[in-house]
Amino acid sequence: HANHCIQKAIETISGVARHATGDSKQILYNSVGFIVRALEGRVEAIARDVYGCRVIQRVIEHSPVDMKEKLLKELCMNISSLIGDQYGNYVMQHLMLYGGEKERCELLHTLEVNLLVYSKHKFASNVVETCLQNASTDERSRIIWSLINTTFNLKESFDGNDENKSSLEIMCRDPYANYVMQKIVDLAD
Repeated sequence: HANHCIQKAIETISGVARHATGDSKQILYNSVGFIVRALEGRVEAIARDVYGCRVIQRVIEHSPVDMKEKLLKELCMNISSLIGDQYGNYVMQHLMLYGGEKERCELLHTLEVNLLVYSKHKFASNVVETCLQNASTDERSRIIWSLINTTFNLKESFDGNDENKSSLEIMCRDPYANYVMQKIVDLAD
């Protein structure tokens, strides 16, 4: 239950700091900074934890960029391992929503390069959908074009073997990737 207390502290104190007069940033650093520092060096393991992932999400969501800079850097170093993790995927979704431009670009690039693999994964497919939904038009177009470019190796139709299917067909028939395809259809211009 302690994670709820930590989350509430992060949310409440950052809210108070935003509305405080004077040096509100210092209030935040003095009150919440020790939590962020305690996460540093352990981000991957904590992001994979059922309760720890929630604390990291609140830090990403409510802390100023300079306070969470080391944490964001650590997350970016572990995108590949966290994106498909049962709990780490939620942290990656928060990275897309509340991370800095650099972190968003790194996450989107990783997705673009591994779109088929991540789309077919139970947890990573949720990150792909979040990224598609929250990407800029140009970013979304790059991801969609990466799919189009890998699709048109058009082989013969389905014969039960993935080797003879295009990426598009594989995604349409996959229990998770089909949701990514639906999201692409909904969002494409």
